[in-house]
Amino acid sequence: MVGILGPNGSGKTTLLKIFSAVLRGRGEVNLNGRSIEAFGKRELSRLFAVVPHETTHVVLAGAFGERLVPRWVDEGMAVLSEPRQKVQRHLDNLVRCRQNDELFHVKDLMLLDDYPRNPRFIGAFYAQSVSLVEFLADQKGAQEFTLFLHDSMRYGEEKALERHYGYRSFAELEQQWFQTAFRDQAAGRQR
Repeated sequence: MVGILGPNGSGKTTLLKIFSAVLRGRGEVNLNGRSIEAFGKRELSRLFAVVPHETTHVVLAGAFGERLVPRWVDEGMAVLSEPRQKVQRHLDNLVRCRQNDELFHVKDLMLLDDYPRNPRFIGAFYAQSVSLVEFLADQKGAQEFTLFLHDSMRYGEEKALERHYGYRSFAELEQQWFQTAFRDQAAGRQR
């Protein structure tokens, strides 16, 4: 990983815009031995979409010290840092996962230590993680979600859910999330 540091106005953003071919600069920018101008916009978009995702993992790891952020939060937040069309692909996948009976109970998702062992459930894991993080953050904002996350790691998920969101159980959260997630998906398909 490479970091770009410097004071305000030193050209950090300009440099990134040149790297991503949004701006032209003097000189030449090469990526994997190819001039940046040889890449198509779609190919560049795919290459640079990975940056916010992976950066989010690093930021989360640093923000919570030695405690590992729950995997569903880590991946949900990382995906939410990507361009909205990529996020939407995961959210659209919820419907397929529901039809294939691949969705997790919210409690099971929130208590997973790592990625699902069965590859069949990876798509559902990502779709549901993104949806659940977005659902909770939309309710009371990102700052409250962060406080919830700290408390869930300290006192347990169910206590933190009640304290920050008023849900008395995983089942209550699951019911509200499910109604919202699939109502939003149905509205998105009707447009």
